[in-house]
Amino acid sequence: MRSAMREWYPLDAQERDLLLSTGTVVFDASSLLALYRLSLEDRARVVDLLDAFKERLWLPRQAAEEYHRNRLQVVYEQLDAYNDIAKRVQALRNQVVESLRAHPVLTQEHIRREISDRLTALERYLQEQHDSMHPEDLRDPIHGDGVLDALTELFEGRVGAGLVIDDEILKVAEDRFTRKVPPGYEDAKKPKPECYGDYFVWREMLAHVGGNDANSEGTHGVIMVTEETKGDWWLKETTRQQLVGPRPELVREASEAGVSPFWLMSLRRFFTAAASHLGWERVELGEFSSAREEDTDRQLVRQTLSEEPNIEEGSASALTGNRPEPRHGGASDGANDVGGRPYSVDHGSPNEEDS
Repeated sequence: MRSAMREWYPLDAQERDLLLSTGTVVFDASSLLALYRLSLEDRARVVDLLDAFKERLWLPRQAAEEYHRNRLQVVYEQLDAYNDIAKRVQALRNQVVESLRAHPVLTQEHIRREISDRLTALERYLQEQHDSMHPEDLRDPIHGDGVLDALTELFEGRVGAGLVIDDEILKVAEDRFTRKVPPGYEDAKKPKPECYGDYFVWREMLAHVGGNDANSEGTHGVIMVTEETKGDWWLKETTRQQLVGPRPELVREASEAGVSPFWLMSLRRFFTAAASHLGWERVELGEFSSAREEDTDRQLVRQTLSEEPNIEEGSASALTGNRPEPRHGGASDGANDVGGRPYSVDHGSPNEEDS
């Protein structure tokens, strides 16, 4: 049954090895913008890894335009996060003082002093993190941006020519949206033709990769790296809404266009699998700074109220760093861990449950 219903099955060992060894690695705008949400150390690791895959990287023009269009907004969001947390700390300080004004038992001055000392330590920690961990080129991203510089070099000569957006392609896109054919239809509320961006990325990728040199079976494999988690890209488990794998319709359409095997991966999952495949030391990327933002803030405040934070200055530079040393004996045991268990959660997205 597997051969007849191939789109419903995860990648087997041969397909995983083929993808990591010879497949084209296609990025969308969300995965490139995710670099700004990584720590400097993780960002440097990703850049090193992409450099190792440089000859097989490719970026649809639609994705490149979306990256450039949204780059500054994402940078400023990361910088503004410090001010947002500082405002919450100040609000907490005010709430505590207000609650102690007319208490008959609690020693108000002592509690105020203790709270003030700990919140001041937190404010100092936030400021030092801001000053040490954010390089100058991201404080003035209009005139300089280390991430942009790195991506410009990595994708030089590897950006698509783009589609000719005419009445015919717009008609096809609208028809697909009406019939909820993936990808992109969950963006239907966006203005036209912006709402068709995902479909333009998809169609450009199929045209480019499907027309390239094929393997012995007449196809060419693709890993598409994306931070999208919507149901017009991913097949979701209905009870827990976990991401299972690419929508079967996408796998089938890709195969018909000569793109096979095809798989979706988050930036974090791609990094782990690709680094392992290369035999690098097993290192996983940390959480993106935008993930669970409110929960993280609350945890930080709780920690401060119970224990003064350990303040250390970061030493990593913006986009430099040593490439992890290969393990002795070649690739690690997880070298082929792309598809994971049949219908496993293989996205590494912010809503993934840790196991």
